[in-house]
Amino acid sequence: MLYEVFENDAKSGRQYRLAGYSSYYKYFWYPDMWRLRAAHTFILSNFRGMGYGAKLLHAVNMDIKKHDDIYDVTLETPAIELTQARDAASVLELIEMEEFAKEKILEPFTKEKAEAARKSWKMYKGEAHRAYEILKYAVVQKSGKDAIAEFRAEVLKRLRKPYEKKDKMYQRMVNSLDQQETELLVSNEAEIIGETQLNQYTDTTLQSYQLIINRLQKHSDAFCNYF
Repeated sequence: MLYEVFENDAKSGRQYRLAGYSSYYKYFWYPDMWRLRAAHTFILSNFRGMGYGAKLLHAVNMDIKKHDDIYDVTLETPAIELTQARDAASVLELIEMEEFAKEKILEPFTKEKAEAARKSWKMYKGEAHRAYEILKYAVVQKSGKDAIAEFRAEVLKRLRKPYEKKDKMYQRMVNSLDQQETELLVSNEAEIIGETQLNQYTDTTLQSYQLIINRLQKHSDAFCNYF
C-alpha cells in the first residue's frame, strides 16, 4: 500500500492517508518457482498525475527482487495508465543496470540482456525489451533526425516479425489442404495486416514511448541524470 504521511494539529503523532495499493497473486512455474501477476493497482484520484503509480510499482519490485523463488512479474489485462506506470518503473530499473548503461544502450537487445533484467528485477522479456526501446529512443532523439529514422526502422522490423511468421505458417497450412479446405480456411481467416497498418502501429508505439519519456523527464531526477 502507498500512504501519504502528514501532520494534523488536532491530533498527536503522524497521520496516514491511503494514496494507492497494488495486489498480486502467484502461480506455479515449473519446476520449483513462482510467477507473480499484478491483479489490481490503483492510485486514488487526489494523487494521480504525480508519478506515484510508477513509484509504487518500483517499491513493490524492490521487495520482489529479493525473492529467489520468483521467476518474473506480469500484469493482468492492464489498463493503459497501468501499462504506462509499469513502463516508467521498468525504465528506471534498467537505468540502474550496467547492461543498459548510456554507453551501451545503442547496442542491440539480446537474450543475455533480457535474462539479466529478469534476474535483477523479475522483469519478463517483453517488458524488458519495451523499456530498453523507450530508453534508447530517449537517447537517439539527441542525435538528430537520421538516428530517429534508423530507430523507427528497428521498431518497425521488430513489430513486423510476428506477422511474417504468421504468413509463413499460413502458407504452409494452405499448401497442405485441398481446394475445399483452403476456401473454408480463407473465408474464416482474418485480414492479414498490411504495411500501412504496420507503419501506423509503429507510429503509435513511438507516441506511447514519448509519453513515458515526458513523464520521466517531469518526475525522475535519475532519468534526467542518465543523460
